[in-house]
Amino acid sequence: MPSYKKERYKDIEERFSEAILSYCNRKDISIKTLSLAMDVDYNSLQNYVNKRTEPTISTFAKVIRYLGVSADYIINGGGKR
Repeated sequence: MPSYKKERYKDIEERFSEAILSYCNRKDISIKTLSLAMDVDYNSLQNYVNKRTEPTISTFAKVIRYLGVSADYIINGGGKR
């Protein structure tokens, strides 16, 4: 994979992780509480935050919808956060 693609994936992973952590901080909740509220496996959510694994498209959509974050922001770094 070309290095520019690797960097792009890192940016997406970073924004996705940051969106989850930011939401938890704003709401003063744990990742465990968030995982229960969203009905997303806790270990999976923890892995997304730590950038160990990538979510499926359906889980990605579920998480950003719940967090109120636009896909454009996560994928491209633009648009409404």
